[in-house]
Amino acid sequence: MSLSDRLLVTVIRHRWKIQHQALTRLLGSPSGAVGDAIHEMISVLAGIDRRIPPAPIIAATAQDLTNLIDESNIKP
Repeated sequence: MSLSDRLLVTVIRHRWKIQHQALTRLLGSPSGAVGDAIHEMISVLAGIDRRIPPAPIIAATAQDLTNLIDESNIKP
């Protein structure tokens, strides 16, 4: 996974509490890669004193996340 992919997975996981399995399916990456990326990036972010605040909305499944980013919810 690229650096941007690893950061994106970490932000999505911590912001919306999405499950590792759902992230793996969304990205089409190996299951261990998602967990490794999150573990790595949390350490990197902590090293630069950055925290990912949770969102008021939880998207635990891939469908929940898809509903959050549905085209009808995107402002022009």
